[in-house]
Amino acid sequence: MKKNNSKIIIIIAVIACVLCMGCCCCSSVIILGEDSQTKEMPETSATSAAEDTEKTTESSKETISETTTQSAATTNSGNETTVPETTTIATTVATEPPTTAKPEPTATLGERNALNAAKNYLTLMAFSYNGLYNQLIFEGYSESEAKYGVDNCGADWNEQAAKSAKNYLSTFSFSRQELINQLLFEGYSESEAEYGVTQAGY
Repeated sequence: MKKNNSKIIIIIAVIACVLCMGCCCCSSVIILGEDSQTKEMPETSATSAAEDTEKTTESSKETISETTTQSAATTNSGNETTVPETTTIATTVATEPPTTAKPEPTATLGERNALNAAKNYLTLMAFSYNGLYNQLIFEGYSESEAKYGVDNCGADWNEQAAKSAKNYLSTFSFSRQELINQLLFEGYSESEAEYGVTQAGY
């Protein structure tokens, strides 16, 4: 009986030792697992921190690049040379058209009537200066009134000679010299008669 009890005690002791060793191994495994997790966590944290740092650096670079570009654009716009606009002012020089002689306000009633009579005669037929003057004298105007009317009627005596020459040729046949003589007889000057005959076709 004592031997049997001793065997039982030994077996129980061996089992207890085995159980103790198993518990120690499990504890070691658990402790090692916790250590490995603890070691991996700092590495993961370090990796995340490194990535955050790289992102921050890239965003800083982009911000600096944008700021530099804006600054350069501002500098370029500030350095642009503004060319002042040139305003051209057109200067118009007023030129008065040639005007015919008008009766002066101090003209007498006889002078104004002589002028009106001279204009009326010129609308009916061609006259030389002397021919129109003589016609006004024949109408009863004084020499001063007739001269005033002829001087201010605005007639072109060369054109009047041309009209007279054409009128004569429309009624009669004239040689060039005969036509010149006829115009001279009408009171035209030599140059006016030459002009009139030439304009009539001679």
